[in-house]
Amino acid sequence: MRANMGRREAEFHTGYDNLLTDYMAQVGVDITSDLSPPKELMVEVRVLEDVGEVMMESGSVNLAKGTQHSLKRADVEHLVRQGYLEELERHESC
Repeated sequence: MRANMGRREAEFHTGYDNLLTDYMAQVGVDITSDLSPPKELMVEVRVLEDVGEVMMESGSVNLAKGTQHSLKRADVEHLVRQGYLEELERHESC
């Protein structure tokens, strides 16, 4: 990709890449990991580490280790990325 860039484009790309890398390090989340849009609005998750009481759009949820929940993807995506929750695969019925 860089072979097709002009000098200013390459400088911009390098600066942007550095800013993005610094931001992700500060917040502890890789925002580049999911490049495709979600297929489902709701996700099944299992709690890997105690999170405690969390306020979601739909109300308060206690995320205790070992419990499973069906929650809005937007409410829990950051917790999945941080390793507190794991997304469970849904099995479609035939």
